[in-house]
Amino acid sequence: MKSILFREKGRRETIVKRMIFIWLITFVYFVHCTDSGREQISANEILENVLTLELTFGSDESILPDEYILASPFRVMVTNNGDIVVPDESRLKVFDSTGNPKQIIGGPGEGPGEFDRFVYPYITETGFITVRNLRGGTYNLFAPDYSFIERKNITINKLLADLKERNGWSQALYNSIYSYSSEEKVIFSQVWKDQDKNRAIIYLSNTESKLITEAIHYDLIRPKGPGSEQTLKGSLFMSLLPGYRVIYTDTAEDRSSENGKSYYSLHIYNLRNKNSKEIKRFYEPIAIPESVIYQKSRFGAEYDKIKSETLESIGIYPPLKNLLTDGDFIFAITYSYVESKGYFVDIFDGSTGNYLRSAYFQLEDGYVFFKNGYAYRIKRGNDIFPVVEKYRIDSRVYRK
Repeated sequence: MKSILFREKGRRETIVKRMIFIWLITFVYFVHCTDSGREQISANEILENVLTLELTFGSDESILPDEYILASPFRVMVTNNGDIVVPDESRLKVFDSTGNPKQIIGGPGEGPGEFDRFVYPYITETGFITVRNLRGGTYNLFAPDYSFIERKNITINKLLADLKERNGWSQALYNSIYSYSSEEKVIFSQVWKDQDKNRAIIYLSNTESKLITEAIHYDLIRPKGPGSEQTLKGSLFMSLLPGYRVIYTDTAEDRSSENGKSYYSLHIYNLRNKNSKEIKRFYEPIAIPESVIYQKSRFGAEYDKIKSETLESIGIYPPLKNLLTDGDFIFAITYSYVESKGYFVDIFDGSTGNYLRSAYFQLEDGYVFFKNGYAYRIKRGNDIFPVVEKYRIDSRVYRK
């Protein structure tokens, strides 16, 4: 009788333990899968259809005054308050966040606040806008309220001349200028050592010039005539993160192989304390298809032969085709592409360096700007007038 009671007691204890275990599993699952009623995302889940077109503007003559109609824009930039700035016709055409015309900055000329034909604006977290002219090394600096500050020729800066000498550069072109103020800048440059053309990221203040990184720039071939093609061997990409930080990658050198897996690296450099952090992520190498290798060009048979032989020797695409940021989020855009889904993009938390998730972005090739959860681009074509497109990015992309 006593053994029967012991067995019955043991059976009841086992049942209770199982009920407690099931309850705990259910509780953990519930906590993991809910957050104030919102869907949570596994880091291994690949998001799709993350872009929703919300706004198109720039070509409607019935809505826009003539001076705001877009003629030949090639890029777009967004300010901290959501204004959409489009360089066009030697001016900066400023629209509010809903596409309504707001202000026109500058005009054609060579004086203070004036631009040449090709206008390249750059903005930093402080809101200062630097507009580089294509010729002469000049730039115009504007405050966050668009008021004009100064026009300077960056090629006559003594600190940059000293940096050029220290690094043995025979020539330097300061292409992209990002100003945190009139005293502090980050510059993305082309530099030459003998006949080799490299890319360099430079920090410049009133008291210091410092080389952050330098990378080989690979030209496939420069045919006679307009234009050139770059090899797919690799390139140096950079973008900015909040807190005076630069993120960059050299897609030719910042890749490695471990245990049969391929990896790429991103580098975050802090302008204040000079510290660096590396982010490493595996990727699937993508072979360059024959349709790209043997594609005919307008430069003739000799050029096409050299191009094809070069691409055959390279074999695979670089790990990344672009590097973008939106606040503290990093978007590493790969060459992996699915026609119905878009480009495969790895997303990282810039504050920790942690990988968050991946998503397919249906963005065509060309200049794209991310800001405050939106993607912006210029849409153009032979049979359409150019317009600005504004896409809302799915909030799941930004969930930490």
